[in-house]
Amino acid sequence: MNRHQRRASKSFYSKELRKATFDEFEKVTVGFIEQRRKRGKTSENVFGFFKNSIYSVQIFKYGETHLMGIRRHDEKIMNSWSHAQKIKDELLGEDFFGIQVFPKTKDLIDQANMYWLFCCDGELDPELNLGNYKL
Repeated sequence: MNRHQRRASKSFYSKELRKATFDEFEKVTVGFIEQRRKRGKTSENVFGFFKNSIYSVQIFKYGETHLMGIRRHDEKIMNSWSHAQKIKDELLGEDFFGIQVFPKTKDLIDQANMYWLFCCDGELDPELNLGNYKL
């Protein structure tokens, strides 16, 4: 495959990702959540578990913040921010904003190939302090 063919296939692939559609999410039954709680596997902050044909999503609520864990069923990496955007919009709403955090290497826990979004309703706080950088 020459350079032009590679570029064309990448362009096609990225267009397909942007257009990608997947099934609607269904909420996992309350009975399943209760079983996990009895086994000590679920915190009291559970907002809900959801799944579709590609992704499983866990949402926890801490005050006004929703912590959303997203993973693929096939355990491949999620390399499409547009999928994360669609998932956030479908499960929490378009008025929520989400922030993905990449921790220091020493604080990294990467056992489940899961991606975490911290989501809040409303406007992004202009006083959000990220070290010396303010949004």
